[in-house]
Amino acid sequence: MSVCWHYWIPDFTQNPYKFAIDKARAWFQLDLLKDWGAWRMTDPRAGGGDFFDHGPHYLDLARWLFGEIATVSAETNNLVPARLGEDQAVATLRMENGCLVTIEKSNQVIGRPTGFEIGYLHGEKGKLRFQCEQEYQLRPMKVWRYGLANIPLDRWSPAVRPRGQRNSLYFRQMRHFLDRLTGASSFQPRFPGPWAADAAAARAAILWTKAAYRSAEQGVKVRREDLDL
Repeated sequence: MSVCWHYWIPDFTQNPYKFAIDKARAWFQLDLLKDWGAWRMTDPRAGGGDFFDHGPHYLDLARWLFGEIATVSAETNNLVPARLGEDQAVATLRMENGCLVTIEKSNQVIGRPTGFEIGYLHGEKGKLRFQCEQEYQLRPMKVWRYGLANIPLDRWSPAVRPRGQRNSLYFRQMRHFLDRLTGASSFQPRFPGPWAADAAAARAAILWTKAAYRSAEQGVKVRREDLDL
């Protein structure tokens, strides 16, 4: 699996972008640090930079799809000195089943304000490509498949996926939250095991995120036996 998740968030403390903060406050009563969550780039309580903000999601997804992580190697970069944490990161995971996963994260890639999140799942007889829209737009994820039959025309085929409000991201999140409170089971996945993360999975995602930081800081490959899992 390979994933890139990019945004473009300029350094608002420098011209010609500093005016954006003043105009946002004057015109829209909007505080970029507070309302847009830009405090995560300047407040040490955030725990890290851009990878700490978004990396755990894909570390969790990798464990859900492929099983346990064996090792992680990472590199980070700080392109905007005014920020405490990194704004560019690349991590490589070796899964215990032999799969490789690469995660590329940056908020310094020029593009549309909502960013782009694109990934690939590569298999022996085909591959999947997915593109996630910016979450606040409430749009479904787009999925395409490419198998042996696609080779002659070299075209991706749209994958059939559930539609409608009940299959949207936020609906399923809130329904799962209510199920955990009431003991109900609203969703019946077509695969064995739970479809949503539990506390243990969340803890593992954070530990692997910190392991990626350790790898980048020390220039080493961090192994599973090095973590308190």
